[in-house]
Amino acid sequence: MSYLTVDGWHQVDTLYIAKGCSTQECDIVNPYGVSLDAPNHIAAGSGLEQREKGDFLWTSSYVALALNVPSNARVLVTSAFDSQVLDPSSDIQVPKGMLVQVSLTNTRVPADGVWGLLGAVDVFQEWTGDVTSTNTAFNILMGGDRQVQAVWTTDYTIPILALVTVLAITLVIACIAVGRRKPMPRGRSVCPTCRGPLYFVYRYQRWYCNNCKKYP
Repeated sequence: MSYLTVDGWHQVDTLYIAKGCSTQECDIVNPYGVSLDAPNHIAAGSGLEQREKGDFLWTSSYVALALNVPSNARVLVTSAFDSQVLDPSSDIQVPKGMLVQVSLTNTRVPADGVWGLLGAVDVFQEWTGDVTSTNTAFNILMGGDRQVQAVWTTDYTIPILALVTVLAITLVIACIAVGRRKPMPRGRSVCPTCRGPLYFVYRYQRWYCNNCKKYP
């Protein structure tokens, strides 16, 4: 038999039943508890509280662990019962007094909205609430209801680089186009026929008279 504490899993040789109960009697009002009396001795029974000189492990009375993470993130929750990957912003029910380990399965997730489509990502920074830590994983003793929130910051590196690249390419193309454009010739701005003003047509590299409707 083994149990989970802050410093990891421990094996025990003895399970002492302090007080038995039927399934119907073991509920939130009359919880079933497990307590560590000695390094190799676990006591279990209904209504069991923390025993003298012992560490209280858990009871069948349940408390809530509320996790708030982004929509694209996932968390792995491990307890003495099982391990499960949860959807974002999940509330899980855990036996009161049980130690739970929570870890992020991904620390970089696509950002929401248009920025996410352009390549921006949300990067994990820290946990806040009933746990304060910059580590991706933490242990929490469920002595009561707990609420933990993951804080993220958005990394705009990829969309900014993409935008700068597009602007640079556009500027190069514009410079090439301007460089290929021939300058307007000097010395001829009056139509020899009507004496009206001439307009230089860059496409054909010729002067045009709007009055005569022709190239003089």
